[in-house]
Amino acid sequence: MCGEKLPQVYRALGMDKPEPVAKVCYAQMVKQFLSRDPFECVLCGGRMVYRRAIAGLNVEGLRAGYQSAEVYAGLTQAKCARESVQV
Repeated sequence: MCGEKLPQVYRALGMDKPEPVAKVCYAQMVKQFLSRDPFECVLCGGRMVYRRAIAGLNVEGLRAGYQSAEVYAGLTQAKCARESVQV
C-alpha cells in the first residue's frame, strides 16, 4: 500500500521521479556540522578506532545513570589508534 499512489501523483503533475537521496552517516554529519572529524583524538590528533555502540541508550538514560560504571565504560570504548594514548 505504501508508495502505490506516489507514482500516480508524479504522472498527474508531469514530474519526473526524484533521484534517490544518498544516505549520510554519523561521521559525515558531524564533519559537516561541527567542522571536525569525530574519530580524531582531541588530545594527540591521532585516529580513533570505533569499538561499539550502545543500543537503546537515550538522553534520559545518560542523565539518569551517567555516574554508573557500566554506562561510562560503554561510552569510553573508542580508543586512540596510537597505543600510548587512550581516550
